[in-house]
Amino acid sequence: MVLNSRTAHGDGLDRSLLLREGFTDGDGTIDALVGSDSLRPHTEELSLHVISVNLPQGSIMEVAPGLYSVCPGLAAIQYAQSHDLYQTIALLMELRGAFSLPEDHRPVAATVTPIRADEDDPSLSYYEGDPVLTGYDMETLLKNVRGINGMGIASRANAIALDGARSPMEAIIAAVFHAPRNAGGFGLSRMLLNHTIQFSEEATRVSGMRKAVCDAYVFPALSTLEYNGSFHDATVRRQHDEKRDMGLSAMGIKTFPLNDQQLRNIEAMEVIAKMVHRRAGKRYDNRTKGYRVKQIALLNGLRRAFGLRPC
Repeated sequence: MVLNSRTAHGDGLDRSLLLREGFTDGDGTIDALVGSDSLRPHTEELSLHVISVNLPQGSIMEVAPGLYSVCPGLAAIQYAQSHDLYQTIALLMELRGAFSLPEDHRPVAATVTPIRADEDDPSLSYYEGDPVLTGYDMETLLKNVRGINGMGIASRANAIALDGARSPMEAIIAAVFHAPRNAGGFGLSRMLLNHTIQFSEEATRVSGMRKAVCDAYVFPALSTLEYNGSFHDATVRRQHDEKRDMGLSAMGIKTFPLNDQQLRNIEAMEVIAKMVHRRAGKRYDNRTKGYRVKQIALLNGLRRAFGLRPC
């Protein structure tokens, strides 16, 4: 929430409006942004934060008559001030994607015991939603903002995140395979999430479908990474996936399915990355110092950020 000088100490706040618009749950303090140190004193109801630099147009949005908030991109920069790179990547994947985590979502603590090979991952709750930010929007904001803490982490996270993820698991796949090798990723840079492939007549005949939507399409390699969760075991869904894969194969596109077990095995994921690089005519030769440690840190950092136990 953004306040002007007349309401910086809590006078005249419409608390019912704040509750209705989601700025408070009725308990605890309300975080508010002000533009001057002179307005910093906290009250029992307000926790005030200061940004005294000039902000680019569009940084502050009116969400209701007389009620203002920072834009999603600026909120992500503020978030990065108190959260790590992996949590910031997860937030940007959500803001740039078509899913939304529950309001009570909390990252998994680093002290939580890793999941065993014979255990099942807990199910992740999320809602379908619309993107509120694009990578281009975020990049433009970062280029036009100066002097705000969190910009460094937000910039690194935005370079790894992608537009269009439809679930937390898709977001993890995309970030790990897309991130550069020095950040613990596999360096598949030219990737499109939930990209639609229009089938040729031959592909339509063999599949009975006119198009396919690819979870993570790596177009230089004519390859797609597909997350197969437990719901894919259903007969109807499995048949759909088989037809889709046949159509994609007729288009010269190779499908690489990944299940929950593979997404807990960094070596198995790297084997797939090598094959995709090979299909793009490139050699995968990771010479990054301590690359395996970085890979595991990225994978587990993202898992924790989305509420999954580390592996």
